[in-house]
Amino acid sequence: MAAHFIVAAKTVMAILRQAVIALHAKAPCVLLDAQRTLYLFEATHRAFRKSIPIFGPML
Repeated sequence: MAAHFIVAAKTVMAILRQAVIALHAKAPCVLLDAQRTLYLFEATHRAFRKSIPIFGPML
């Protein structure tokens, strides 16, 4: 179950990164909100991984 969440989270992060790049090309003024969203999602993902003991050594 946790492995499925990790794969899904990595996929979402990759999509968000691509969206940030595309958005910056079209509207640089919106970049800060997109970067903040990506940062918060990555922080949530790290916190989730730290909460599961088997993933601790992999961080």
